[in-house]
Amino acid sequence: MSGLSPGSKKLVREMSSAQAAPCAIFAAIKEKHSEDCPTQRHIYNYREKIRTESFEGRDVIGQFYRLAIDKEYVHWTQAVPGSNVMPHLFMAHPTSITLFRSYYLFVGMDSTYKTNKYKMSFFEIIGMTPSNKNFLIAYAIMKDETKESYMWEVIHRVQGLIVPFITGFHDVVADGNYGFRVLVDAITYKQKEWKLMRVLIENEMRANRDLYAPVYGNGFDAALTCIKWAGAGCSESHWMVSPDDLYVAASVLNAVIFLFTTSQLGCCTILPMRSDDGRPPEREIVICHLGSYHHYIRLYLHPTFLVPPIATQRRIFHDPSVRHLDNLYAERRETWTRLY
Repeated sequence: MSGLSPGSKKLVREMSSAQAAPCAIFAAIKEKHSEDCPTQRHIYNYREKIRTESFEGRDVIGQFYRLAIDKEYVHWTQAVPGSNVMPHLFMAHPTSITLFRSYYLFVGMDSTYKTNKYKMSFFEIIGMTPSNKNFLIAYAIMKDETKESYMWEVIHRVQGLIVPFITGFHDVVADGNYGFRVLVDAITYKQKEWKLMRVLIENEMRANRDLYAPVYGNGFDAALTCIKWAGAGCSESHWMVSPDDLYVAASVLNAVIFLFTTSQLGCCTILPMRSDDGRPPEREIVICHLGSYHHYIRLYLHPTFLVPPIATQRRIFHDPSVRHLDNLYAERRETWTRLY
């Protein structure tokens, strides 16, 4: 670059890596390499060249996405099939995720009108701390402000606000019995005892037919046939059905089961349907159904995770012996409802 010697260029690289301002770099070069007769334009031009070289052939959006991956951002994108066009992008910084875990009671959303050169809307999601300090939870770039675009952002916001609370997960054998494996593994840590889970659910259903029959509608007997299986791998006709079978499981295990799915409409909280002695639930089980993969995994979540609404069937058909449980997680459920 005309005007800068190799020594000056090295100094520009080193100070730029240290986040030094261009004026500080300019002053350092004038002091150490005054013979170059540099101008600030030389500094800006060479810094731009360094930045462009770091792209390694990627365009600006490609580099932006690469940095997001390197910095472990939570991110989702949508591309137009058969092209390089990206109409939607959603991102959240790891530090923002940590803040949101603690301060999730207030969330504001706003979208600027098309102010960038790509003619795309910029959608911001803002949080607030108890000291009235704002912080950026996440942001999105949308091709337009139509209902479809906002729905895409909302769906990914649902996933984005759950992902921050995930501290780990446990997978199980994908043999068709995975739903029952996930449940028994949460109790005994031995997923191979999935047959026991099937037997417990079947016995509970038979002993309390009047309670569970409305949950299954006209399919109660078919559900019993589906659950009664002792073979190895099984076909779809013997898979666990959620949330229906989970109502029974919650009662058998005296547990609260949180079901998360790839659709915000399927996420729900399942409390026990009945209780013999009125004891509060003894454990929490968090499971996730992986949509089109027809598979279940168990999730480990931060204690402050947002709680989805109580499942509809449970609210309607539960036994009076567990009515007192309806107020569990009220504040966290209210936050979920307000956000989604």
